[in-house]
Amino acid sequence: MKPLSGEDSRKLFFDRIFFSEEACPVQLRHVSVDILKKCGGLPLAIISISSLLASGSSNQKERWEHVQNSLGSVLGTNLTLEAIRQILNLSYKNLPHHLKTCFLYLGMFPEDSEILKYELVRLWISEGFVSKAHGQSLEQTAISYFNELINRSLIQPVEIKTDGTVLTCKVHDMLLDLILYKSAEENFITVVDNPDSVARQLQKPRRMLFSLDGATLPGVVNMSEVRSFANYRGSMHIPSLAEFKYLRVFITDFTSFSADDNRKIDLTRLCELYQLRHIRIRGCGKGLEADSVPWSKKMRCVEEH
Repeated sequence: MKPLSGEDSRKLFFDRIFFSEEACPVQLRHVSVDILKKCGGLPLAIISISSLLASGSSNQKERWEHVQNSLGSVLGTNLTLEAIRQILNLSYKNLPHHLKTCFLYLGMFPEDSEILKYELVRLWISEGFVSKAHGQSLEQTAISYFNELINRSLIQPVEIKTDGTVLTCKVHDMLLDLILYKSAEENFITVVDNPDSVARQLQKPRRMLFSLDGATLPGVVNMSEVRSFANYRGSMHIPSLAEFKYLRVFITDFTSFSADDNRKIDLTRLCELYQLRHIRIRGCGKGLEADSVPWSKKMRCVEEH
């Protein structure tokens, strides 16, 4: 990505915080020069840092100096992936705990996914990430979490109604890289995208994104602690449902199957998963007979044939 000029970098930075460069208090101008230098003209880095500063008291010099010092020895020219991750990680570290978990959960979606807001907030609720605020429903509180991540530029709005309501969103690929890096570090999400990835995972996975058709899991992997399981490539080699004792979210997608594919997958034991709160099955006419699954009243099933 071509870096912005100094003038365009300043405009993007100051407009996000003060709506104009002229409105920046005098005591913050010197530190802003160094922060911008460390961002190296990279739009995502500038947006990330300016959104972080805008989320607090923008005229606190100590806060700005803390951000400046937290960027450490990051050099603004020819930023490496590790340097970019360090800049973006600063925004992550400054999130309250409830927003950190909601942000990391975006790693359960494949790269370049356009994510429906209403589905995302229901997934957060199903996982138990949302605590009801006074006078608000769980869904209203979850939407406020979503809007805060939008305001901090950690997720990008895609489809927007005329009244400004965001309907769908995406995650920038560099932010997704940070999400997956932190998720692996904290054992938050295990991504199965190559035959050896789970064999190297010695901890009990808590959430699993299964995105490799034909992959099988080694028998040593303990699935008993998995709370969310997403299978976006229509693999028929998912673990036995009996192993998912604490599963809350089950997502699978069979839309990649051809119309004459006669493979079947048995999901009848879903009814035995008493913690299950959210089911999403796409293309279910291709991989199973949906009527054969006895849904519990406490589950939410979203089906697209």
